[in-house]
Amino acid sequence: MIVRAIRHLCLWLCLLGSPAIAEEIRIDGASLTLPAGWDLSADGATRRLTRSFPEAADERGSGMATIVILGPFNEAGAAFDTNFLTVVRSGLPDLATEDPDTAEQGVTTSGHSIRIDARCCTRRDGVSFAQTLVGIHDDRRQMFLMLVTGGLRGGNREAAEADFSGLVRSLRLNPGEEGFALIPAPGDGGLEGVYTHLSSGLQINVLGGMDFVSESEILVFDRRGRFSTELPTGGRTVSEYCVDDPLPCGFYSVAGNRITLRSVANAYGLLEEEVLPFAPDGDDLLIDGETHFRVPPFPAGTTLNGTWAHLWAASGNGIGSSTSMASQRSLTLQPDGTFSREGWFGATTSSGTGGVTVSGDRPAERGRYRLEDNTLTLEGDDGSIEMLSIFAPDIGSDKLLIIDGLNFLKE
Repeated sequence: MIVRAIRHLCLWLCLLGSPAIAEEIRIDGASLTLPAGWDLSADGATRRLTRSFPEAADERGSGMATIVILGPFNEAGAAFDTNFLTVVRSGLPDLATEDPDTAEQGVTTSGHSIRIDARCCTRRDGVSFAQTLVGIHDDRRQMFLMLVTGGLRGGNREAAEADFSGLVRSLRLNPGEEGFALIPAPGDGGLEGVYTHLSSGLQINVLGGMDFVSESEILVFDRRGRFSTELPTGGRTVSEYCVDDPLPCGFYSVAGNRITLRSVANAYGLLEEEVLPFAPDGDDLLIDGETHFRVPPFPAGTTLNGTWAHLWAASGNGIGSSTSMASQRSLTLQPDGTFSREGWFGATTSSGTGGVTVSGDRPAERGRYRLEDNTLTLEGDDGSIEMLSIFAPDIGSDKLLIIDGLNFLKE
């Protein structure tokens, strides 16, 4: 059966459709929630979704995308890897013998095995094509979903990939199952609060050079068993935040001197598991030998007094040339509840034949601010409202503020 379905895959890769749909479909006991804006057609065990993308502001032209749904097939899990590779080779021929750009395996929140293979790119008639295959199986059934894009860039490509990953997360392989859902298991949980620790090391920058980075990483635990590596804003709980954006989230459980973290590793819902040494340390936590300090929230009505600045710089060398870039953002908070912020940027490129320097200032902004829990709300005089995550990693000091993940030092 899977061989016949693959023949349909080969025939359909270059077909397009236009009517918009948004519905749930059931296929032999499995079900998926289809994204809006895609045209659906079916033939036996194979379904095809197609969508054309018009030219957008950040594109050089229009493009297309096709999603092929194969299965479910009633085959044992032992046959999955062979079938997976067969489907990979039946996609875009020019990519069949290439090494994948992304190759991941793990489990889903439903406990099923998941495998991902992404390959880019091949060109046909001047158009760039890429494919991503996701396979999911248990001991009795398996299903495959493939995304093929042609000519998509920027926002259009991101939209197609977001629709595809959402379709994968919605898959219920068997009747009565949940799709992707961060539902803690019995026995999970027990911790609560925001914790931070300092992580530092060398990192390759966007220009190919090496930077020393120092970041205050965080873990936010809720007592029921969920955690996040980012701060929820706007008064949302960890559970509410993880529904909107599951990627920084996961489950945790504590047993004796071990903590198990099961993190969402990618947009398809693959989970990664870490089992680390654990011990309470007063108000703090000792995880994998590192002290994670508890961060108290800001009480409602808190005001601050001073100016904080974030400076970013990077440099790199190419063949016969060098480039350096820098930017600064500053934020001033007054005790009367007003704020102002401004910034600048600059870049320099030089070579044996000369060089170019560009620079500019960020327009100044002013307005009022509110600080509560771990949310900084900026209400501009122009009517704009921006909500940013914020915490002070050094207890009792405001010399360093982490605002939306960036280090702001007090001047």
